[in-house]
Amino acid sequence: MVSLERARDLAQLNRLAEVKSELEAVGIDWIPIRYLDGSARNIASNLARALAAVLQRIKRGDVRLIHARGYMAASVALAAKSITGVPYIFDFRGYWVDERRESGRWFVGDRRYRAGKQWERSLFAGCCASVSLTEAGAEDVRTGVFGPWPSERPSLVIPTCVDFDAFSLRRGEEAPARHHRLAGKLVVGFIGSLNASYRVTESIELFLQISRLRDDAHLLCLTSQVEEITTRLAHAGVGRARFTALNVPHTEIADWLHQVDWGLLVLNTPYAKRASMPTKLGEFFASGVAPLHEGCNADVARWISRSGCGHTLSTGTPAGIAAGAHYVASTTLKIDDLREARRRTEAHFSLASGIERYHKLLSTLLGEPGSV
Repeated sequence: MVSLERARDLAQLNRLAEVKSELEAVGIDWIPIRYLDGSARNIASNLARALAAVLQRIKRGDVRLIHARGYMAASVALAAKSITGVPYIFDFRGYWVDERRESGRWFVGDRRYRAGKQWERSLFAGCCASVSLTEAGAEDVRTGVFGPWPSERPSLVIPTCVDFDAFSLRRGEEAPARHHRLAGKLVVGFIGSLNASYRVTESIELFLQISRLRDDAHLLCLTSQVEEITTRLAHAGVGRARFTALNVPHTEIADWLHQVDWGLLVLNTPYAKRASMPTKLGEFFASGVAPLHEGCNADVARWISRSGCGHTLSTGTPAGIAAGAHYVASTTLKIDDLREARRRTEAHFSLASGIERYHKLLSTLLGEPGSV
């Protein structure tokens, strides 16, 4: 495993040694490389140093396949393939060229965008298989959106997976409140970062309207950006008694989700998100949290519908938000429905299922069914 790591993470020597030890215990050789941020020269250096590490590892022998996670990794894998002939899987995580263009970075302007899309086509053309987070993304690959795709070449869907053992469903007496402010409340959760993917203003407005309909509504924000979310909530008029904002280690998120009734998933819907899948959707299903959703892509909405639990807003407009708030305020979540939603989604979102799908793919590509 070759990875690019930020200097601040590499400086944590104890943690670095711990991770290396964990990986070595299961036979994984980890080669961490310092990530250089900023200029085009630094980006080129990142790719060159990663390629050098990959080529060195291939030279040592026993490398028969490369699993490239993301566009930059696939660029390194494509270069390594051209030099050594070792094939690669392109595990793309959304449409990266379009993500950068939509955020006003890198591929702004028609000429740069065309160049970016041509580079993207070369990554798909050079791989021996692709993995998408969504069925929509896999279908785009199969139908030639990124260039000709032979029917015999695998194109799988493996979403962001969740450990369904760690993220378990517990309610009532089995899950005592971790914070006295949550006891007896209708808890709405905002989980994760405040970033361009999430419509934070609309999420806050949605909670505000729920709180006007339900005196027991409480917003639980689990994020590293506690100060920012606190400021935004205060500016929107959410009183301090109506929300709790905490920076919680990811290892404790599963325990906190036991306290959440509805999980906010109000997302932007640019074209690039057609092949994205929020990790927290699977975490919500596994933990018995009903997703309160709008945006991202049709796969997200489809899985919420299949689960039979949760709600997708008709639109992200004020009218849609108002209707969603009324739905939450008037709906009583039933434990049997939450259990059924977990059962219906586990085969798709569970870590065990994802591992099995990767296992089958690798076995097929390596020509060794049943042994990877």
